[in-house]
Amino acid sequence: MATASPSSHDIALEQETARGYWNAALIFADDDDAAINLDYVRLHLTLVHLDTPIDEALSEDEITDVLGPGEKRHLLNFYEGARGTFSWFYSAYGFADPNDKPINRVASVLMPGKHPIVRGNVLIVKNGPETGAWKTNATIEEDTLARCLWWYHASGNSAQDVGAERNMMRWMDTMFNT
Repeated sequence: MATASPSSHDIALEQETARGYWNAALIFADDDDAAINLDYVRLHLTLVHLDTPIDEALSEDEITDVLGPGEKRHLLNFYEGARGTFSWFYSAYGFADPNDKPINRVASVLMPGKHPIVRGNVLIVKNGPETGAWKTNATIEEDTLARCLWWYHASGNSAQDVGAERNMMRWMDTMFNT
């Protein structure tokens, strides 16, 4: 099995233990065709720390610092696989025109069969509704994210289908519990 490696851009993806938490993850793309399993997913994740305050949007410069040069776009939002989680979700960012990039098989599990294959490295951050729990805890845990991505692969669910269900759950919770 080939190992995933960071792109050649010069951002330091070093552990930032002094900051005390990781608030983003990078999913590496490669040309590997090994079977996707939980270890494969873990191998393609690297946690990073962004300086963006929790209640502010990512800047284009921050996304470029992590992903490298080229036009970027928001790819999709996806919820954790555990039922009942609807107060926050992950947001994925990638390249707008990634045709020259290798396939990102790990990120592609979020959109099985219905969408174009994801290409290039993908940046993941926590996000959510204005009143969501993500504002008090933006930390991303590698094992939790890896298991979430693996859940999408193993279940065959798409981020779009799960997102529609969770958005409805959040709406119902707001309507009946306020």
